[in-house]
Amino acid sequence: MSKSPVPSFSVDPEPDDFGSGTHQVRQVCVDCGAASPTGNGDDTLISVKYGWRLSRTPDGAGGHVFEWHCRACWLKAKQARSG
Repeated sequence: MSKSPVPSFSVDPEPDDFGSGTHQVRQVCVDCGAASPTGNGDDTLISVKYGWRLSRTPDGAGGHVFEWHCRACWLKAKQARSG
């Protein structure tokens, strides 16, 4: 028995997507809801200056869930894990 073919499609990005500079995406801490500072992308958030962290956990369906954590919430979670 063969699988039915999956239709292919493509999604064209909006003109302001992918670094054109016309808007900024701000991340949100999943723990406290704090909005990230504006900056030059996600690499800026992970810097020493801001200290945000991105966690990756299995989603149970073979993929992963990625979640942003502000510096304060990340430190609380780290302390809780270490006992």
